[in-house]
Amino acid sequence: MFGSVLEKDVCVLLDVSGSMAPFLPELQKGLTALFWDQLHANSVRFTMLAFSGGVCVWQPALVESSEDQCVEAVQWLSRLTSHGPSHTLQALQAGCGLSDDVGLYLICDGRSDLSHSLILREIETLRRASPSVTLNRHDSDNGTEKLYRWNHFQNDFIQMMNDKITDSQSESILL
Repeated sequence: MFGSVLEKDVCVLLDVSGSMAPFLPELQKGLTALFWDQLHANSVRFTMLAFSGGVCVWQPALVESSEDQCVEAVQWLSRLTSHGPSHTLQALQAGCGLSDDVGLYLICDGRSDLSHSLILREIETLRRASPSVTLNRHDSDNGTEKLYRWNHFQNDFIQMMNDKITDSQSESILL
């Protein structure tokens, strides 16, 4: 569902706003597999945060992907519910505050409480500090996955946001 995790330090930013309700069960299942199949199997340090009207952090710092931590992460994930707006920029800023080398996996449906141009400007600012940026777009309708490098990110992000107005897709942006 999410492609391959390349980083050794990862933060998953999960949009749990009201518009994500149809996708949440599938995402919880996919993230559970990600925790065990990739993070635990490859000793990737991680944390996650859920965001809607605010940001809720699972662990305030990156943790080892031990069996106990993965079990705890899955339990925390299973308690999440969808509600409220999407404070995407706030989530990005919180994730960037964890570490300079952390890979941010933003999982959202493309809707946000702020203008797309403001989010893009902030992503560009955040990107300067961490130049390895990848967009992983997951299409819920047909299960396809596409990976892009940063030079394609801005146009694809704008297209993704425009597509969300009419499509029912789940998006994952890896920063």
